[in-house]
Amino acid sequence: MSNSRESKPDRWTAEQWQAITRQGGNLLVAAAAGSGKTSVLVERIIRKITDPTEPIGVDQLLVVTFTNAAAAEMRHRIGEALNKALESAPRSAHLRRQLALLPRATITTLHSFCLALLRQYYYYLELDPDFRIADQLEIELLRQDVLEDLLEQWYDHDPEFQQLADIMVEGQDDSSLLGLILRLYDFAHSHPAPYRWMEQAVAMFEEDQPLSARKWTRGLLQTIRLELQTAETAIGNAIRLAGEVDGPAVYLPLLEQEKESISRARLACEAGWEAIEQAVRQISFQRLPAAKEADPLVKEQVQSLRGLAKDRVKKLQDEFFAVSSSDYLRDLQKMAPYLKTLTRLVQSFAEAYQREKRARSLVDFSDLEHFALKLLLAPQAEDGDDVQMQPSDIARQLREQFAEVLIDEYQDINLVQETILQMVSRDASNGPANRFMVGDVKQSIYRFRLAEPKLFLEKYNTYRHPVDEAAAIPGTRIDLAANFRSRREVVDAVNYLFRQIMSPGVGELSYDPAAELICRADYPAADADSMRVEVHLIDRHNAAAGGHMSEAEETEDEPAGGEAAQLLEEASAAQLEARLIAQRIRRWMEPGSGEQPLLVFDKKTGGMRPLAYRDIVILLRATSGWGETMMEELRAAGIPVYAEQSGGYFSATEIEVMLSLLRVIDNPLQDIPLAAVLRSPLVRLKEEQLAQIRIHYPSGSFAQAVLQYAAEQRDEEEEWQRRLRRFLRQVDEWRTIARQSSLAGLLSQIYRQTGYLDYVATLENGQQRQANLRALYDRARQYEAASYRGLFRFLRLIDRLQQAGDDLGEARTVGEGEDVVRMMTIHKSKGLEFPVVFVAGLGKRFNTIDLNSPFLLHKDLGFGPQVIDPDMRLRYPSFAAMAIKQQLHRELLAEEMRVLYVALTRAREKLVLVGSAKNLAKSVEAWSNFSSAEQVLADEDLIQAKGLLDWIGRALLRHPAAEQLRRYGMSETEEARQVPQLHDPSCWSFCFYQADQLSSQTAETGVEQTLLTRIIHREQIEQRPADPVWRREIERRLSWTDPLSHSAKIAAKWSVSDLKQSAVASGTAGKLPRLIESPRFITGAKEHRYTRAEVGTIMHTVLQQLDLRQELDTANLREQLSGLVLRQYLTEEEAAQVDLEQLGAFFASPLGQRVKQAKRIYRELPFTLALPAREVMAPAGSEKADADEPIIVQGVIDCLLEEADGRLTLLDFKTDWVGDESPDAAAAVLTRRYAEQIRYYVRAVERIWKRNVAESYLYSLTGGIAIPIRHR
Repeated sequence: MSNSRESKPDRWTAEQWQAITRQGGNLLVAAAAGSGKTSVLVERIIRKITDPTEPIGVDQLLVVTFTNAAAAEMRHRIGEALNKALESAPRSAHLRRQLALLPRATITTLHSFCLALLRQYYYYLELDPDFRIADQLEIELLRQDVLEDLLEQWYDHDPEFQQLADIMVEGQDDSSLLGLILRLYDFAHSHPAPYRWMEQAVAMFEEDQPLSARKWTRGLLQTIRLELQTAETAIGNAIRLAGEVDGPAVYLPLLEQEKESISRARLACEAGWEAIEQAVRQISFQRLPAAKEADPLVKEQVQSLRGLAKDRVKKLQDEFFAVSSSDYLRDLQKMAPYLKTLTRLVQSFAEAYQREKRARSLVDFSDLEHFALKLLLAPQAEDGDDVQMQPSDIARQLREQFAEVLIDEYQDINLVQETILQMVSRDASNGPANRFMVGDVKQSIYRFRLAEPKLFLEKYNTYRHPVDEAAAIPGTRIDLAANFRSRREVVDAVNYLFRQIMSPGVGELSYDPAAELICRADYPAADADSMRVEVHLIDRHNAAAGGHMSEAEETEDEPAGGEAAQLLEEASAAQLEARLIAQRIRRWMEPGSGEQPLLVFDKKTGGMRPLAYRDIVILLRATSGWGETMMEELRAAGIPVYAEQSGGYFSATEIEVMLSLLRVIDNPLQDIPLAAVLRSPLVRLKEEQLAQIRIHYPSGSFAQAVLQYAAEQRDEEEEWQRRLRRFLRQVDEWRTIARQSSLAGLLSQIYRQTGYLDYVATLENGQQRQANLRALYDRARQYEAASYRGLFRFLRLIDRLQQAGDDLGEARTVGEGEDVVRMMTIHKSKGLEFPVVFVAGLGKRFNTIDLNSPFLLHKDLGFGPQVIDPDMRLRYPSFAAMAIKQQLHRELLAEEMRVLYVALTRAREKLVLVGSAKNLAKSVEAWSNFSSAEQVLADEDLIQAKGLLDWIGRALLRHPAAEQLRRYGMSETEEARQVPQLHDPSCWSFCFYQADQLSSQTAETGVEQTLLTRIIHREQIEQRPADPVWRREIERRLSWTDPLSHSAKIAAKWSVSDLKQSAVASGTAGKLPRLIESPRFITGAKEHRYTRAEVGTIMHTVLQQLDLRQELDTANLREQLSGLVLRQYLTEEEAAQVDLEQLGAFFASPLGQRVKQAKRIYRELPFTLALPAREVMAPAGSEKADADEPIIVQGVIDCLLEEADGRLTLLDFKTDWVGDESPDAAAAVLTRRYAEQIRYYVRAVERIWKRNVAESYLYSLTGGIAIPIRHR
């Protein structure tokens, strides 16, 4: 019943108002996407706190959210509401108290709630009160160390372990067994009683019951029934066609006999395993009789349908019935002792691991939940096989404290978390139940975190709607179906698809009228065509759209033409889809593209505005393997894009280089890491130079060859050989530092001495690359904070993480307001919304790799091991493994369906679906076979899907607007595919592409493309008389001369120094001092005399390598200079050329102090910039300055400062001799010489960094003067 008779405010729907005000008993709010569930949850909390008659304290509520950000947002909203309420009732002591209590209110994630319990009651658990939560790296190292110690003991003293290892370990590598122990430990701990769960899983193998009575059998029979249903439907359709006038009627007796045997087997599923085993084995397919009078096309269709049925039956016979029931039972009994040993090992590991954590005062995230559960559960009283969960005294206190327990995102709760929440919530035995659960099971997409959507579904199916007062037992369910996020076009499209594909049999939920979205979003009217949901499909087959495919093309997966077909560039799906998306975005964004610019709603103005890049998101099922490729293609098309990769950290170039360097420091005799570093920007050796080393020393390892080559004494050394020797000496120095210093200190030294951190900033995505390198430094500090030491051990940990596929994820570097297209996984997008959503990669196959594991695990069905026969050297799935694989596959399909729902419901205004198929015509043909004409697609059709596009394509085929799709790959004379259509208000548009249409290299069209295709297939091309028009055109082209031939005389690449000299060549250059001196054999000089240019280079080297955190007076500079000589940055002779007084004067000057105080300093910053020739040449007054050809401008910026206020300041040092000129005259001379150079530097920074340079300076070291340069 409601707590108030207050009339419903207009801002809430009737269902929302019920969810806000309903009292008495547990309440489940099934909130569809965009239904305002968070607002409802917050409003319910606020009304409880501010209720005028029965207010409760904010400290009497437990509010559990999924993320810390959600908790902070909720706390903020409650605070705002309390402040607003205080304005109306400024004397309310209750409201003032609630505002004071709010910072300490239990509005938190479940992990934080558990942590608070542990902090308060640590003594119950005998925990160190100063315990801390271990980080991922620390836990990984500790687990491995504990397991390796146990492994030695088990090999020495545990015969049962040795027997287990004998059958499970192949060769000498026991990593698979160790990995299984860790995986089983983690999986068991997703259960409230992990060891009890493992005991029950083993007991299932020891039962003395027939297969029909086993827990595994029911799911297997469901799979078999669906397969037989598919076969029966196919045979039924074959019988229908065979009975037509032109059909092969002679087939009918055999077809009807086969249908009868399949039908009999399907019905036997109800009788148990033994019955179905016998029935399926009895199904046979005889040779069909000749049918010469029948229509060949109809006969072929009949044979195809019968072939489908035959394949389904054969699959069942081979996969499930190749082993007899008695053999299955024997195998289960045989596996039981090994599984018992395995669970004992897992428990031994758990105990040893827990001891180590206690010794170090550590807990991990799993401990948070299980220790909290231990605090909240009374000592368990066992009754047979059931464990009675009773609340402890602590739990009872919390039940008294919390008047209501409110849980957000309830669909993502796991079994352990559900038990914790049960213990702190009231039930019928101690007052009215007080749980408020809000979520949407259609958005439960965290199966990999062992979330349990069935917990939500159980309540969804048993709780009743609030029709009468009796609805409070066992609880009340309120559906929030109104969608306030999306335009009607998006809502209608989502409903159209999910009415067909989401069924209880495959999707675990019926998409009935209660689950459908109701459009309530209020948007200004827009052009109907512009907001249609777009479907873009790419055919990666080489047949042209609309052309009839040959028989070979229909049966072969690979296109004809062999290697020559590469000319048509069958590019990867990711590349093709990225190019398509780039085209679509550019048409919306660029004026004159031939398409109306897309307008989106602006909440601030209440009107429509042009689309911005930040309005667009590209969603992928997973970014690994796709993210980098798509970003490269989008950027190449001029689309600014950012992806926060959940993976890709270890594969980032800068991290690979740095880890390779660390491996070389740890052990220089590693060929691949050494070669990687030598080829990297750190040493810059070319492939030919590496080859030269190997040619000189062909035997032994490559690393030994490098060391021998570097040790050789040469009369004349090339510059690269000096670099190599210098690098190897530097590695020796770093090795010493690694032994004597911290790992973080070593990385800091490497970054500083190589300048690599500054170097990567100049590359594309420089900010991201720098963030990744800083993250590596942070992880090194975390590693050492965990009391671990040593470079070797750190590298071993990184190797383990890489082998396990645990990527750390790239550091985040982009802000929410930046105008870039976002690319993210569908999981990352959950809870977000965007005006325009591309859902790409729809043609990707589901990731079923986990289903092929040799040891499967399931929360209800327990263990699924392979049967291993060491004598016969055989491995095959046990009965349990087969059952678990089928169940996991069904759960995977249900999860993928929910993932698709999340993706489509992120769109506010425009939804674009993008997918590709290897052979789209074959896919459409497969989608056209419907087992049923019902609105909801048959389970046997849904379960055959290999990817999301199989569901979407099959559903879209039935839409009246999908005529193009139904006819795809057919000739104009063929009748369109007949499918049961559904009339629906949703609006769709379809576009189809051939792979070569999206190829970056394909320019041929029409006749040219046809000829090229024929040439590729080596078809003969007939000779024809020359067409006069073509002849004249060819002659015109051959006689053509380039009107811009003078552009060829312009160099393609210029350095900034070249451009500076070009700019001053009109007269200034003649006043420059002589920089190139005559060689010593002409002058007779006995000692090398350093030129001004050489001295300038030396001074720049010093300025690049100085540690700016030190005092930088003359004494300190002298000490640092000696260090540079010691580390071989300079020779003694070169160091003697350094004027320390000049350096000291600079650092004492106001500009030098700004350098020391800057937030970030980038020294010796290289850049490359493409500019039109006329912009480059115009300052020099070139007659060729009108050329539009791009010219590459490159240079190195001496110093760029990011100051404390975020402004950028550019600084360039000069050592030019300015004679006895006054400071003003010297400044004028240097400005005339170098102002243009500074302007190019500024231009490069602003173009690459997308930030303005506030100030730029020349600093004359010889004159001691700072010269501001106007660069605008």
